[in-house]
Amino acid sequence: MYRRMLKQLLFFVGVLLPFNLSAQDYVWTGAAGSNDFFDEANWRNPVSDDNPVSGAIEPGVSIDLSLILKDTPQTVVANGDISLGSGSLSVEGASLSGTAFSDGDLSILAEGYVSLSGATPLGATVEIDFQSGLGWVKLPEISPADVLNNHLASFLISGTAAVYHDNIRIDNYYESGALVRPNLSSAAPMIVFDEPELQGNNAQVEVDKVHSASSIPEDLNNAIASFELKRGYMATLAINEDGTGLSKVYIASEEDLLVENLPLNLSEKISFIRVVPWNWVAKKGIGGNVTGLNETWHYKWGNNGVSTIERENVPMAWGKGGADDASDIELYKGKYKTPHVLAFNESDNCDDQSGQWGDLCNTDVAVATYENLMKTGLRLVSPSCRENAPFGWLKEFYDKATAQNIRIDVIGVHWYDWGSNPKNSPNADPQQVFNRFKNYLQRVYDLYQLPIWITEFNANPNRTTAVNKAFMELALPYLESLDYVERYAWYQPNSDVADYYDGSGNYTDVGLVYKNQKSTPSVSDASISVSSNLDGALNRDPLTVFEDYFETYTDGQNLGSFYTVWEGPANAVDASITNDSGSAYEGTKFGKSNNNREDFNLRKTFELEAGKTYVWKLATKMTDGAKHVMKVLPDDSYPTLECFNRDWEEHSVEFTVKEGSVSVTLSLYRWPTKNLYFDNFVLKEKETDTSFEDNIRWNECNFRVYPNPVVEKLNLQSDCEAPQNNRIDIVNINGEKVLEFMDYEAMDVSSLTSGLYFLIMGNQTVKFLKR
Repeated sequence: MYRRMLKQLLFFVGVLLPFNLSAQDYVWTGAAGSNDFFDEANWRNPVSDDNPVSGAIEPGVSIDLSLILKDTPQTVVANGDISLGSGSLSVEGASLSGTAFSDGDLSILAEGYVSLSGATPLGATVEIDFQSGLGWVKLPEISPADVLNNHLASFLISGTAAVYHDNIRIDNYYESGALVRPNLSSAAPMIVFDEPELQGNNAQVEVDKVHSASSIPEDLNNAIASFELKRGYMATLAINEDGTGLSKVYIASEEDLLVENLPLNLSEKISFIRVVPWNWVAKKGIGGNVTGLNETWHYKWGNNGVSTIERENVPMAWGKGGADDASDIELYKGKYKTPHVLAFNESDNCDDQSGQWGDLCNTDVAVATYENLMKTGLRLVSPSCRENAPFGWLKEFYDKATAQNIRIDVIGVHWYDWGSNPKNSPNADPQQVFNRFKNYLQRVYDLYQLPIWITEFNANPNRTTAVNKAFMELALPYLESLDYVERYAWYQPNSDVADYYDGSGNYTDVGLVYKNQKSTPSVSDASISVSSNLDGALNRDPLTVFEDYFETYTDGQNLGSFYTVWEGPANAVDASITNDSGSAYEGTKFGKSNNNREDFNLRKTFELEAGKTYVWKLATKMTDGAKHVMKVLPDDSYPTLECFNRDWEEHSVEFTVKEGSVSVTLSLYRWPTKNLYFDNFVLKEKETDTSFEDNIRWNECNFRVYPNPVVEKLNLQSDCEAPQNNRIDIVNINGEKVLEFMDYEAMDVSSLTSGLYFLIMGNQTVKFLKR
């Protein structure tokens, strides 16, 4: 009896104190062991300790009770219409999935989330009152325009009439739905903590404001170690107070995102935070002012577009003038319903488009201008360039941006099949055109490993409408099936070939195919720590100056084309990437020189700090054990290491930078016409307390991890007896701990997805690849 009384008292104090309860008030308990809204056994009156009478809570029947759904971890499901009658329902800290509300009063308090899947989800007399800035009503089967035109009067904000764009948002919910929620500047969808695992001092971060340096609440500038982001929002975190530098984007789309450990080089270094509302669009979009094709987003090759009730506008910094001063940044920050910015349009073209103005086709100028877009706190799409640019100009842009810690979240591309001589093949086989398109997209993704937006594409304006239509019928379903393609927009030439509309404004056959293509979510993850080109740098040892394990290059790619990364006299960088896990030193890829070049010389120049000591490490092997040399320049006062190994061997060269020679070049070369293989190029500042070893030094024990890559069981091999009871953490590239072990033998990593991971013991880290 006492236990029951205590339970009732705790329930009253902890859950029901905010409510003035009566005999008609029933609180969700889930006591029936199900999540069925219409099961009376799941509701209880805490005053009388009774359940509602049988039949009191049924689909389509007036309930006439006051129901309270609060702090329930499991989504409550109502399979049928909820008719509250003269009763009411309040939802707080809980999720309800139902078909429709036909009448009655619904109150949505903090973190109350309601989804109604019916084609007629809201009755004429329903009243929905949002009493907090965090919460939503999701309506997957009716459009945003339908909500605005026919249901806006059903919504209140703390008892005040809802006004679209003022105190209420009506966002897209993928292809045909809407999501309604408050639009309050006081909403705080993010909680930041100064200790890992959501511990320590914390602060609430309000929406749609730039919080930087001293304006980060509760004096947490350069102190944040973990955070929670509420569903429906995107957050950008950066180490520089203007949003530049090492940074990362996080999206909590349909569920809260908990980041218990920030990446190594963000943790306790955050000086910029911006949280913006997320918008749920489908993949299919439009370039220009065309409408009527069931698209949920568009762009206008400029930054003067606006989002409408039915579709999101993505602003584009078309050229240098769109991103070179503070007013541009303020313009993008002020945009409504857009979490992204598109960078330049064909800036790789020095003779046309944006590349012809302001020297923007110079990648140094383009990178410096693009960096300004980081100040928006939005997710950034790379310049969208001509179809060969990803393997030339854009790769140079990407490499320079990465070296300067300038973030790229998405790769933008154009494709018109120009490489197939379309002017002379107007009746090309659509299947062959499609095959080239598929191969192209895969090559781009393999090279960058980032999401792709195709902002212009078709089978080519020189080809017939029939060819373009057949190509579209093959391409669109394929794009919808690809996880790595987030968005696409067909380009209509406006030339009576492959256009959406004819001269009378009627749909063409091409237009009907595009209009009728069902489109899937652009970002389907419920929550995601967004990948970018900076992922490696975010988790890199702070002492590491540069590292390249050659895993991100395309198989067969010649390193000489990456002239922004690798240097060599007279184009002597003649080496290709080989994908052969059985032959690599570690991982799956490595470099191999062209044995027809006698002057092979792979170089990389760094600006280093005078007086500091550095260690250059490189794994090599040489056919027949012929001589090859690791040389530190600028002169002979720096060390040279001659190597003669025929099997893989890791070499190390230590040097101290002299005063007046901070520009230091590391050079690998060989004379004979033999194949030189190389892998794991690392330059690191020498640690002051320990020697620089790739193998992990744990107390006085040296370890190596094997097999690497690993499929199932990962092992550590030691040259001495290892200490016991030492925790081993496995961390992904986003800095999130995914596994933990106390035994360092036969660690089961089979549950991990393929990719790069970090094994951490104390302050020591080693990388491994999971297949």
